[in-house]
Amino acid sequence: MGDLVQAADTFISKNLGAVLKSADFLQFGIDDVKYMLKLESDEGLIDEDKYRSVISWTKHCVCDRKEHFSDLFCFIQLDYLSSEFLNDVVRKEELVCNSPECTNLLVMSLTSRLCGA
Repeated sequence: MGDLVQAADTFISKNLGAVLKSADFLQFGIDDVKYMLKLESDEGLIDEDKYRSVISWTKHCVCDRKEHFSDLFCFIQLDYLSSEFLNDVVRKEELVCNSPECTNLLVMSLTSRLCGA
């Protein structure tokens, strides 16, 4: 059984971008989503893609999923997102604005850029 799990992990890692953008991704449970966000992508997946997938997954069934948003948002490495993306997209997202944890992470990231850290 270990070989099958390893093969599945390898497949997902090699195709993570496509998996995160697929309609099937929206049907996964929270544990599966967290698991996929933890995986290292072999295809150079960028955190902007991870961010968009987390937004899509959450909004697919927002009433049931918004409670998980801040946990998933923590998997996004904000330091790898452009300042423009943070200001134009992330900062304006309602899910981010309505979460003190997410807002705090965003402010810390933006502040560290301003301070040159």
